Amino acid sequence: MKAAKSKLASGRLFSLRTERNLALIFGLLGMLLVGTISAHWLLVLEPALQDESASRAAAMAQAHAQSIERVLGSGLPPDRLKRELRTTMGSLLLLKDPASQNPFVRRLSISLDYDVVEAPPGSLDLSMGPTHREGCFISRVPLYDPQTRLLIGVATFHANAFFMNRLLGDLRTKLWWIVGIIVGLTALAWFESSRLLKRLGESEANLREVFKAAPFPMVLGEQGIPALRQANEAARDYLGLEEDASGATRTDAGAKLEFSLFCAEASHHHV
Repeated sequence: MKAAKSKLASGRLFSLRTERNLALIFGLLGMLLVGTISAHWLLVLEPALQDESASRAAAMAQAHAQSIERVLGSGLPPDRLKRELRTTMGSLLLLKDPASQNPFVRRLSISLDYDVVEAPPGSLDLSMGPTHREGCFISRVPLYDPQTRLLIGVATFHANAFFMNRLLGDLRTKLWWIVGIIVGLTALAWFESSRLLKRLGESEANLREVFKAAPFPMVLGEQGIPALRQANEAARDYLGLEEDASGATRTDAGAKLEFSLFCAEASHHHV
């Protein structure tokens, strides 16, 4: 019984070691997947989305700059031209997203070259919108005279980054869901594997107990090895088997039994 208990303990130790190895493998697999997704997000997806949003903001600024160019090329006197510029710039700042009511442009300013524009220096340099400009895409668009196509100034647009931040927030939420699902599936796979190993270990332990406690002689052999691997108490008493220091049986009855097993194995392979 002491030998049986030690073997059971060693089998349980093997099961625990296997469970720890499985936990390590599944944990490393989950970390690898999460790290790959996070690195792809940080190094590829998020920079690409930011570049795309900045490109869209620049295209929108160029489209809005055309309305300012038309006013500057209208030939109005400076006082009236200034009022028209304010009206046009105000209308651009009022453009909002229908769903969120967030403005597309938060701040707009123009600076003109008075060597080309016939107006008192600085009289038509205008800035409208809040001065707080954090979280904006800044686009500087050159302004040209519609008739002469000469460069007459620069318009600076501060496009709202709310839409990009909302998109990034939605994608981050989906990314966290994906990471959570991966971690959950990894944990579930480890749990099921551990449970299966535990059941296999219990089944093997029960089978060993039944084998040892059987009232009739029973021996175990391995294919290709002409020797006994294990014998129960009834077989030891009946055949007079005893284990030496190496765990092998060395009695006459045991030798005859090993020889018969070897011959049966050899004849089986010969057929």
